[in-house]
Amino acid sequence: MIKKLKLLAIASEGGHLVQLNRLDDLFKLYDTSIISTNKDYIAPNHFISQYTTYDINQDSGVLAKLKNVIRTTYLLYKIKPDVVISTGALPGLVCIVIAKILFRKKTIWVDSIANADELSKSGKAAKKFTDIWLTQWPELSKKEGPEYIGSII
Repeated sequence: MIKKLKLLAIASEGGHLVQLNRLDDLFKLYDTSIISTNKDYIAPNHFISQYTTYDINQDSGVLAKLKNVIRTTYLLYKIKPDVVISTGALPGLVCIVIAKILFRKKTIWVDSIANADELSKSGKAAKKFTDIWLTQWPELSKKEGPEYIGSII
């Protein structure tokens, strides 16, 4: 029997989580776990597990960011995904960076569709840590990336 890949999907609450959930057909093909920053979020039942992490942004204090890094590292160790995918924001980037550097996992970043004029700060930073780096706007696609293959909204 062929083992299914383990996929980890992560997004901040709000629009990032809405966009991540639009990839639902993809998630059904794999053993997918999800992490969000919304403790009240109830994932569809085809996810094999669901977790929360601390919500952080560029204005969060050092302690909040440290708590997020510790929690995210713990969850990556526990879940042991083959691939990590995120639609943002900073908690997704943190997970992508830790997954790539510490655990040597494949990573995918899909920048939010809300970023029509330029990539988000997290999206720009994700370039260095992703195997697949995507934008949802053809106008933002460049030869050196990110790539446009369609939008998820």
